Amino acid sequence: MNIEHNMVNGLLPNLDLINLMAKLADKFGLIPEVFNHGYQGSWWNFAETASKAMLNQAFNEKEGLHSIFGPYGIQAVTIHAKNVMEGHASLTDLTQICEGALRSLNNILEKFHQSYFLYIMTDIRNFLSVAYYMPALGLILFPLIILALREWFSLKEFSFPNSFVLLHVVGIIQYCIIRSVAISQYYHTYTVLLSFSAFIPWYLLFPV
Repeated sequence: MNIEHNMVNGLLPNLDLINLMAKLADKFGLIPEVFNHGYQGSWWNFAETASKAMLNQAFNEKEGLHSIFGPYGIQAVTIHAKNVMEGHASLTDLTQICEGALRSLNNILEKFHQSYFLYIMTDIRNFLSVAYYMPALGLILFPLIILALREWFSLKEFSFPNSFVLLHVVGIIQYCIIRSVAISQYYHTYTVLLSFSAFIPWYLLFPV
């Protein structure tokens, strides 16, 4: 049973809702998945699922019917399951899971507010919290800020570098390629490669 959770503009539902659907799937004998991946056993699978999560959140504007509820503050997910002829869920199983979700949510005495809203799923049971990836992002951006300030204070006269336009054109082309592949049938094949392509130092290819 695949749990789709990305919403419009990169919004994510409360993590407790995903955990609830995963526990209900386990209860009724189904295998819960995110991005068509269940329990992962290697670091490569973790990286692949995390890359799919980031690309899907960045480029996929709508994933399921639940996507439109995000801007209204409604926590929702969409569940997909193969039919019983393929050895997976029947309509009765899905109905029981939906009923269990409604009963569980009905027993909550207060709204979702103490769980995670910023996370990257690595598999159905594990995730990267914002407390882990934001410091790493800050360490990547901090040297760039220092270099930019150094150039600004040492600037005597403004000059427009020749590589400025070229780098922006390369960035736009790279964005279009990643977006087109991320929503195509090759999405599952080149996910990790596309994620790391953003770190290519294109500025080394062009003279200043």
